[in-house]
Amino acid sequence: MTTHTLRASEQSSTSALNSAISDLPILEVSLAAVDFAPSTHIGKNGRFSGRKGETIRMLCQIGRMDCTFRVYPANGAYAGFERGRHDALLTSEHKRFEDCCTFSSYQTPWTVGIIAAKGSIIPTNEAELIGSNIIMVRGWQSPYKAFPNLDDLIATGQVKVTNSDSIVSSIKMFQKGRAPLLWGSDVFDWHFNHLKIDKSDLKFKELVSIPSGIWVSKASLNHDEILNRIDFAVKTLTDQGSLENNILKPALLDAVYEDAIPPH
Repeated sequence: MTTHTLRASEQSSTSALNSAISDLPILEVSLAAVDFAPSTHIGKNGRFSGRKGETIRMLCQIGRMDCTFRVYPANGAYAGFERGRHDALLTSEHKRFEDCCTFSSYQTPWTVGIIAAKGSIIPTNEAELIGSNIIMVRGWQSPYKAFPNLDDLIATGQVKVTNSDSIVSSIKMFQKGRAPLLWGSDVFDWHFNHLKIDKSDLKFKELVSIPSGIWVSKASLNHDEILNRIDFAVKTLTDQGSLENNILKPALLDAVYEDAIPPH
């Protein structure tokens, strides 16, 4: 494993931060997460896990936060968070949270776009999308990053959107030919593989890269403290050389990661 040697100034700064954080009381934090294997999910043994999930668990430990995680479908996670049931939400950057919440310093890129058969034309803007039929997971906000006027296009009958309740159902609908286009992500590979669906004749066109991370509610009594502790934990893991693209490096992740129950 690659090691990171701190300079004297960094050692002094980090030692001071470690001393300061170790004197703080444990902070109880409730987090809602979108069910999105293999990033955030419930593992086979009922434990919250995922590549990003385990990284955030480590942030909680370093920041002396006793974090409890609740995993929902997208709509449920957003609704529960906005109703004040949780201090924080693990999801991508959305305009809907800009007034109520603060996006923390912990962020990772999330790539989204369209999956279609090889040889087909994938629309990359609203003009090209007109006349299309596309499957989307209900509640996802990411399509609006690429197609901001999507609702108007649907209302005027220029675009047909077939909604699904989950990633699995959207993939199955796509496989059955309900629509030639599927709004998805590069991590859909995990689902295709576990569903044993051959994707050799498919292609994925990236349309948007969206920051994904932790939103902290301004209504939380510990809003500022949670953000400060996340900052400290991110700096600590970064200085240790423990992160790769803001996810725990494989040697650390493999020791704690628990795969989700395979979809069926």
